[in-house]
Amino acid sequence: MKQHIPNFITLLNLFCGCIAVVFAVMNKLDLAAIFVFLGIGFDFLDGFAARILRVSSELALVPFLEATMSLHQLPPHVSLVGGEDSRRILLQQRIAQQLTVS
Repeated sequence: MKQHIPNFITLLNLFCGCIAVVFAVMNKLDLAAIFVFLGIGFDFLDGFAARILRVSSELALVPFLEATMSLHQLPPHVSLVGGEDSRRILLQQRIAQQLTVS
């Protein structure tokens, strides 16, 4: 059971990144920034929890990379572009990421 705690924290990080992107698309940058900083906190905590609990898994790498991408790359880009173009950019980045993972 303890091996899933860092993965759960990583999912919280991913959730914060997704919510930050939604707020950035809606041009509510103050709320997007709040969720980015929350996600950064969860990003720190998932690694910290994994070290404290002495757990690791190969499976945990994929959600971690997804969470990091959604938190650190997408919200700033979306806030710069905004509106209709942001949906196109999100789709392009998602496709590019899936091609590199495959």
